Amino acid sequence: MRSFWPLAIMAAVYIAFSRSSGPGGGVTSDRVRRIAEAIAVAEGFAFPGAPATSPGNIPNSRNNPGNLTDASKPIGSPNWIRTFPTKEAGWAALYAQVEKMLKGSTLYPAHWTIEQVAQRYTGEAAYRNWSNIVSRRLGVSPHSVFSELA
Repeated sequence: MRSFWPLAIMAAVYIAFSRSSGPGGGVTSDRVRRIAEAIAVAEGFAFPGAPATSPGNIPNSRNNPGNLTDASKPIGSPNWIRTFPTKEAGWAALYAQVEKMLKGSTLYPAHWTIEQVAQRYTGEAAYRNWSNIVSRRLGVSPHSVFSELA
């Protein structure tokens, strides 16, 4: 009878090199992690060792690196921007959001560019700043199709 160990070792090596631990501590794909980190920077999340931001920094104070909102609450209401119990939970929610965005949806169609995603994600007139930050962090153009980001 053949041993299954060589196959198990190859599978473990593949998983270890194709997935990595993100800032939230969970395991996620490198692609999703890189995009989520770019979004977090655009949203003003202060990474450890980064220059200090204002004390009321919402992404940090709410453990919400993506500044994710609660669609059931009115825009601008006190709890419209979600608060997570831990930074890990906030990162997990952002990773899940990025995965949905990469697959395409009615909110974020698969053919949209980073700039178009920025308009929907930020809901602000200053969406170009967000798209430029995300694009620079990923080394691509703001006109790159979001679902095709590597």
